[in-house]
Amino acid sequence: MVLAFWSGERGNSGPERFGGQADFRLIFLADFSVWVALFRLASGSGPVHSAQAMSVTNESVAVEDYLEKILELIDEKGYARVADVAEGLGIAQPSVSNMMQRLDDKGLIDYEKYRGMTLTKEGEKVARRIIKRHGLLAEFLELLGIDKETAYHDVEGMEHHISPQTLRAIEQIIVELKNEAAMRERVREAAARQSEENS
Repeated sequence: MVLAFWSGERGNSGPERFGGQADFRLIFLADFSVWVALFRLASGSGPVHSAQAMSVTNESVAVEDYLEKILELIDEKGYARVADVAEGLGIAQPSVSNMMQRLDDKGLIDYEKYRGMTLTKEGEKVARRIIKRHGLLAEFLELLGIDKETAYHDVEGMEHHISPQTLRAIEQIIVELKNEAAMRERVREAAARQSEENS
């Protein structure tokens, strides 16, 4: 089911205007692959195959999760140890140690066995980009009125598969939703109606 809200000149608004640049206010689709494709189409990059949109390896997802957790620990405690990362991610310490070595080999962290790890300049850059992306997606879903538990799981599913271009589009939609309370309320009401109809 698609909920679409767009803006355009009177008598010239509608889905056919998606080929223009930033002609929409909000596109929210339940199917993520279609959601990505339409955002890319709306921002001028053309259609994308769902297989391309979702082509993220388990390795890259794991790397992002580890870097995000390491930075969270460093910001919170001033340091990060294997035991802390393992506890935070719910992963066995030997597996975390192996990943720390791989991240060190990639130049993303400086890791000393039994002493913990620090992020390299590049590692911190990547980690902060991941955290910013997570925050934007969480804020987007919150503005749509999605409950916190659902939003948490949705963000976890979306964040590793979303392109920078789509994220920029979402960032602009967030600005629109924040500035226009009436539109934000219409979106939430429409989403609630769809939920009731599908329940």
